[in-house]
Parts: sequence; structure tokens; C-alpha cells
Amino acid sequence: MMDIRKLAAALVVISILASMVLPAAVYAAGSDPAFFVKEKTVDLGNYYEGVDILYDFKVQNNGAGELHILSVKPG
Repeated sequence: MMDIRKLAAALVVISILASMVLPAAVYAAGSDPAFFVKEKTVDLGNYYEGVDILYDFKVQNNGAGELHILSVKPG
């Protein structure tokens, strides 16, 4: 039969290893950013040619990772 001290030590080692490995696996699985914008198109109405029109699109990161927006293009 296994000594109770050896069993307790084995359980401690297993729980320490599990506490180090499981959070890393959970973080890696859900660490990607997820770009989200509610309004993909906007009706700006009538406007004169050559006039600058400003509109703010609200973007949201629905993921766990850091979102980096490196460039934006119309159309």
C-alpha cells in the first residue's frame, strides 16, 4: 500500500502543475481580439462635392486579446 504522505505529496504536485497549465491553456484559447462595428454603412444624406464629411464609427473589441487597428480604408 502507498504511504499516505506519498499520496498527499503526489496530490500537491499534481495540483500545482494543474494550476500552472490550465490557466495558460484557457488564456491561449480565448486570447484573440475580435473586431466589432455595429454600423457597417451610414447614409450621410445629400452633400456638396469637395466638402469634408466626418462620421465616427464606434468599434469594439469583443475578444480577450489586444486589438490593433493599423489602417482604415473607405469602401
